Amino acid sequence: MVEKEIHLGDLQLDDDAVISKLDDLKRAIKTWASRRRLWKDTWFHTPYIHRNECPRRGDILYLCSEGPLYDVFRGILDDKYERYQEQFEEILNSFGFRYEMEDHITATILPSNEKAFDDYLAVYRWQWLKEKSKHRLIDLHAEVFEFVSSRPGSVRNLSWREFEEFLDAVFRNQGFYTELGPGGDDGGVDIRLYRNSVMPELVTLVQAKRYKTLPIGLEPVAALLGVASEQRALDAIFVTTSRFQPKAKRFAKTTQQRIDLPSIELADSERVAEWCRDISESLRKFYQGEQFAFLPSSLSAKSTGLTGKVVVAHSHFDGIRNYFCVVDADFPNESILRYIPSTVVSDDGYGQRGSEVADIQNHHVGQRFVASKSIDDKGRVSFWGDRHLFFLWDGTPQHFDCD
Repeated sequence: MVEKEIHLGDLQLDDDAVISKLDDLKRAIKTWASRRRLWKDTWFHTPYIHRNECPRRGDILYLCSEGPLYDVFRGILDDKYERYQEQFEEILNSFGFRYEMEDHITATILPSNEKAFDDYLAVYRWQWLKEKSKHRLIDLHAEVFEFVSSRPGSVRNLSWREFEEFLDAVFRNQGFYTELGPGGDDGGVDIRLYRNSVMPELVTLVQAKRYKTLPIGLEPVAALLGVASEQRALDAIFVTTSRFQPKAKRFAKTTQQRIDLPSIELADSERVAEWCRDISESLRKFYQGEQFAFLPSSLSAKSTGLTGKVVVAHSHFDGIRNYFCVVDADFPNESILRYIPSTVVSDDGYGQRGSEVADIQNHHVGQRFVASKSIDDKGRVSFWGDRHLFFLWDGTPQHFDCD
């Protein structure tokens, strides 16, 4: 069988060609396990979907079992199970995969070829970006902008409305207060940029055209200048996923040399990628504990009742460990959490077991991360992020056991 060629450089890849390898492997594993009556209480998970967070390199496929296949995972010293384990590994090898144990019931399926890690990461990041774009939840994620910065052509695969919403997020992360148009009958303006929400001075008008190949000529650029002049905007930006014809470029350059006219900037996919590269770097610095020279409007939103609250998560995989965070910023569906240290209030004299509380007096700036937020049927708020499930801390000492 001849495999489809996959080009990762500009998202000219065939998602199906990448994912079909996993689908074939899953069918082979399930068929093999079912014939040996090992498939009971066994299932597959796509890691980033299962954890509801950004795909990471190495997040390929989970195989989970609480049934007979679990005994194959843990290597029972029995001829039958040793034979099954050999067969399981042979199937993986035949498809170019291997496995490692994520925890006691979960095997992580990984490619044997190191380059394939990037293939799957690219596909999963794109699928994740599309899902986030659908719900307008891309502002806070450095990974979104990192992805587009490395694959400028990827924005061509957004719908025209998703492209406008993506640009809206880009400009918010540049510190502007934005007004996204309705998406139709917009008078030639898709996004209006203001200095801030307190002083609503119109600074820039943005027109966006999501085309695959159709070049932008002089007429639409000249029309944008007319709208910008009429609305007294200082500048205007014409953004496209295709390219600009020479006459359009010369016209825009002329406006930049005139003090009596709004200045027109022409931005193609490569220019959008440059913006995204800067945003990605700024967001990464923020999540690593550094402060912004300016806060994107998405991060400087009005505080809610949860901002400043302390939350805690527990890990039971290797002992009992507690993770404390403070809610740095809170939004309807996501929050930004920041790790804070803990203080031991009692222990066994060896520091192995005891209880601890959050050190809320410590002003050390810890690492931040984005967590999805949900409310259960009992009204309890929870936050899922960085592979932990956090709940609001009630202020009581939390038991730990590191032994």
